[in-house]
Amino acid sequence: GGSRQPERALLPEDELITAVRKDLKSLLGVERYPDLTYVKLWERAIPQYNVGHIGIIEAIESYESKTPGLHISGNFRGGVSVSDCVKQAHALGAKVATSLGF
Repeated sequence: GGSRQPERALLPEDELITAVRKDLKSLLGVERYPDLTYVKLWERAIPQYNVGHIGIIEAIESYESKTPGLHISGNFRGGVSVSDCVKQAHALGAKVATSLGF
């Protein structure tokens, strides 16, 4: 939604996911989507990390290092802004491509 399209944040979850997928396809050419999608709406602010967040990230990193092929991503990791998430997605894509030999 944001300041330009606040009404979009009021869409039912399935319509919101459909709208995001449409935007991803038109903006970035994304044709394949995640098997699992989770929606969290922040009605009044940019989400803030809770006390203890660093410990959660350390636990995720530990689990990933013990589980080859598992990659966990989201705005809870590396920044909450859209630009942070896009930057993180590009880095993760490159990491996965390299691990697959591309």
